[in-house]
Amino acid sequence: MTLSYSTICERLRAHAKYTPEADFGEGHLEYPPASELSVQVCEAKLGFKLPPMLCEIYKAVANGGNFWPGYDFATTDDLVEQHNSFLRYSVSSHNQSRLFDDATIEALRTHPGAYVCPEYLPDGCLRLVHTGCNVWANLEGSTGRLYLNDEVPEDATGYSFGADSLEEWLERRLSVPSSRSNEGRYQPHYPLITELANGNGEGETQAEKQEVGDGMSTPHHHRYRDGMADFRNQLLTGLEKARIEITQQIYGVDAMQRSITESDWPTSSKRDWLFDLSLTMRELAESEAQLDHSIAAPWLFRS
Repeated sequence: MTLSYSTICERLRAHAKYTPEADFGEGHLEYPPASELSVQVCEAKLGFKLPPMLCEIYKAVANGGNFWPGYDFATTDDLVEQHNSFLRYSVSSHNQSRLFDDATIEALRTHPGAYVCPEYLPDGCLRLVHTGCNVWANLEGSTGRLYLNDEVPEDATGYSFGADSLEEWLERRLSVPSSRSNEGRYQPHYPLITELANGNGEGETQAEKQEVGDGMSTPHHHRYRDGMADFRNQLLTGLEKARIEITQQIYGVDAMQRSITESDWPTSSKRDWLFDLSLTMRELAESEAQLDHSIAAPWLFRS
């Protein structure tokens, strides 16, 4: 399935309407769309043309920001600042225009989740989208390809292959609900050199071991499930403690209410206190009911 730029932008705008950003209001974007001139100025400062899909997003959806829930796009100013930072601190290689050669790219494309730790970055390799934690989708300006990077055990930054183009990545991401996304399998998980060695007869490759339905390799999958089980147990324990505390508070309020009723205070004073206490009692009871409902929620017991 190949979607047009305008269709992708329409779908992104539809997602943006439900972005939970209370500070900006429902449907309001963090950054307004960019003008044609500002995009051209950005390209001039970068020294290369931005992918047409990205230009369309900047001009038709928003000039970066968290307009797509869970994803934070760099603005045109962010891209220029990154480019200037590369030049200032000389962390880029002026002798290369691409991140990897053709053979490495094909190997990374064939083995989703495999990564390489490059010694240098080309000037035109920019962090485009923050997808969560330490993971970024990086734009390679000379080709328009996307690479995902994350911290890896080698105490370095590993880069895996994300997509041949921004529109390919967006189409893949928009094709399924977020609850069924398998984007995790494309993130850096294991060294490419190890994967290639295993593929030469030294054992089953990590890619072959991946559980496609969950979008992550088996070790990552089991660590994820174990972590969720621990989180679920801690949450259940916390909810139960909160329910007990609220129940005790209800008993305390009830005892105070009976004490005031039976006291020799003036009737007017009793009425004010009893009204306030009845409101507190109702709020506590509602909170207890919500906690009981949360404790019984089916999602807590999914494995």
